[in-house]
Amino acid sequence: MSDSVIILDRAVWSQWTEMLINIQKDVKGMKQKVDEQERDPNVFTHKEAALYLGYSTGRLHVLKNNHVIPFSQYGKKITYRKKDLDQFLSDNRIHKRKPT
Repeated sequence: MSDSVIILDRAVWSQWTEMLINIQKDVKGMKQKVDEQERDPNVFTHKEAALYLGYSTGRLHVLKNNHVIPFSQYGKKITYRKKDLDQFLSDNRIHKRKPT
């Protein structure tokens, strides 16, 4: 196999670059759709978990970092199980005082 050199003019190079960028965007969009379709409804992203609990994402970060709420991490992706969030809400429920 011999090495070859292809010379492209600037316009062709720009077109190819634009096509590759568009393909990359399409693949990313398709991956996101597949991820959304295959997601377990009982597993929340950080933003979804904050919304579910009624907290800001910042407050949830504090609870997560202090290991108050269980979470899973794969690389940079953080997820929370619905049952763990429900348990957190149950454990932190303030009961009405009985009149004395």
